[in-house]
Amino acid sequence: MTERTPDPDLEPDDDALRWEGDEELGRSGVEDRMAAVDRRRAGADDEGADGGDAEGSDAVAVASGSSRGQGGRTFATGLFALVFLLLTIGWILTVQQRFGTAALGVTAVLDGLGDFLTMIAPGLWFATTLHLTRDRRLRIRLGWLALGTGLLVPWPILPLLVGAAS
Repeated sequence: MTERTPDPDLEPDDDALRWEGDEELGRSGVEDRMAAVDRRRAGADDEGADGGDAEGSDAVAVASGSSRGQGGRTFATGLFALVFLLLTIGWILTVQQRFGTAALGVTAVLDGLGDFLTMIAPGLWFATTLHLTRDRRLRIRLGWLALGTGLLVPWPILPLLVGAAS
């Protein structure tokens, strides 16, 4: 095994961000890529303030992950956020309307934990779906959100709501 001489320009923590032989293969380290992105963003800010060309700002917008089609994605996500908020309220009402049993000890603790998890399940589904589908197509995100809407409908309170409405 050959002994590797440490690079005097790198701190020990930064050394972990490089792979031996990257320079010979033309690969750059993580910090080099991040510096390039920062330079592009700074250049776009300067050009945007000076009324620079739209082509350069479009390239930076694509590199930073934003695009023109984000309006529909934002609207659909906001609509599902409202739906999941209503589902959370429905489960809170369901837990409050449920007749409690005279449970003691561990059973009471587990019952309370189950009630708590029931109330936060729609919010957890929504947040998890947003996190896991952040780089996916809108259709995939909407599919997962629609599935969660169907699965997390507070079925026990629906007869009460239907009866109160009629």
